[in-house]
Amino acid sequence: DLDFTLLTPEQSIEPRMDHASVVFDNKIWIFGGYNPNARGDRYTYLEDVWNTADGIHWENVTMDAPWQGRRGHAVVVFNDELYLIGGFRAYRGDDGKTYGGAVNDVWKSSDGITWEEVKEHSYKTKVYYPSLDSSEDVRGDDLYDPSDDTTWYPRLNHTVVVADLDNDGTDSMYLIGGFAKEFMPYMNDGRNDQTRKYFADIWESKDGITWEQIEPMTLDNPTSEI
Repeated sequence: DLDFTLLTPEQSIEPRMDHASVVFDNKIWIFGGYNPNARGDRYTYLEDVWNTADGIHWENVTMDAPWQGRRGHAVVVFNDELYLIGGFRAYRGDDGKTYGGAVNDVWKSSDGITWEEVKEHSYKTKVYYPSLDSSEDVRGDDLYDPSDDTTWYPRLNHTVVVADLDNDGTDSMYLIGGFAKEFMPYMNDGRNDQTRKYFADIWESKDGITWEQIEPMTLDNPTSEI
């Protein structure tokens, strides 16, 4: 049997769900998330970073990380730095309105305070932007088969792991699955119907900037072997 001890933090940390957590620099870290108790407030989507060495004494690293309010994102430790990848981002624009949506951006940090955006949100297709140049369309040739996409679709609740699967002596980041509730061009005939899509793809990166799809997602063979 396992024995558990309830630890009560001395600091007041907001309740949350869909946050990310890792062990880094011999501490437990948490990043952002969604506070359902703050509904109606822009801070429903949190952009804070906390860490602790014992689960009781927590230190607030920042309350306003530049990746903005976010839930369902992934954070991993890669090459001794923190990488925050994708998720559902919500923020308030200069017009006072709140905007939100899944993103495919990547941020990195060596201390949890200063963050660098190494990959901007970049998913653009002619479905959404009819005047977009064909060379900038990240979707492949087949509207219904995303296996030839040039980058991964914005998503949340995905998994990212670090491993050396090809045994070349260097680790890679592997982004796996997730879902998005967006205007999905794969699930309709070009109409902007909103639907939820669950992904079965795997993407590899050695720097967080360039990603390659190593296990193409196909609609006719969703259980293909890895």
